[in-house]
Amino acid sequence: DHASHILVSNDDAASSLERHPPLAERVIRTGPFEAPPVPLPCIEADRSALADLLAGRPVWLAAHISAPEAPIVVAAHARAARSAHRLLLILALEDPNDGPKLRDRLDAEGWVVALRSTGAEPDSDVQIYIADTEDELGLWYRLASVSFLGRSLVAPGGGIDPLSGAALGSAILHGTNVAQHRDAYDRLAAVGAARSVVSPAQLGATVEDLQQPERAAEMAHAAWQVTTDGADAIERAVVAIGEVLSEHRSATEENSGHATT
Repeated sequence: DHASHILVSNDDAASSLERHPPLAERVIRTGPFEAPPVPLPCIEADRSALADLLAGRPVWLAAHISAPEAPIVVAAHARAARSAHRLLLILALEDPNDGPKLRDRLDAEGWVVALRSTGAEPDSDVQIYIADTEDELGLWYRLASVSFLGRSLVAPGGGIDPLSGAALGSAILHGTNVAQHRDAYDRLAAVGAARSVVSPAQLGATVEDLQQPERAAEMAHAAWQVTTDGADAIERAVVAIGEVLSEHRSATEENSGHATT
């Protein structure tokens, strides 16, 4: 009863409190209290050089792809590339050691493939760029407007954290096996920032659909808002606490002045 402000991160809890007139005017809806994800790093010179090389070319990323998921992603790329002929797939493997074997298999299937670990670049004729290197995911997120997050299509999966990619402006696609990060995926899906897929055909069709820049941009913007909500909530809480402390300080100084006189 003595609280001057009630900071509530959950909308349902806030609505419940607001039904009680003595409390309603004290409720401040903050949203979730979470620090924003730390952006994954990248070497700016690499990003700039690759961005120049890929200028005007549609790009999508498949990140943390396990060996059983790779054929599914490649099949989806074949579907999406039917209407976007210059479409490039950046295939970032969960186990970089799988890179050479996957390159050889895709070569045999007739794909034009380049392998990152050899220093090869995604030239204009390359269809699939296998990113078999460590610690470059921040680079790939920055280059791709659409990202499919692996460890999510083939059980047991579990998924990977989607907020890192969302914070870097990528629309998020994923399979259904994301139990380890369910809350984050649900938050993104609730605002249209992530889509779930269950098959190569659905993944390919979704990638194809998101080649329309405005659709990918809408998802990416919504994703960015989710990743910054936590910081906004913390800022609102800090402002409210600052106001209370300021009022308390003023009251203390006033009482002290009265006592002196």
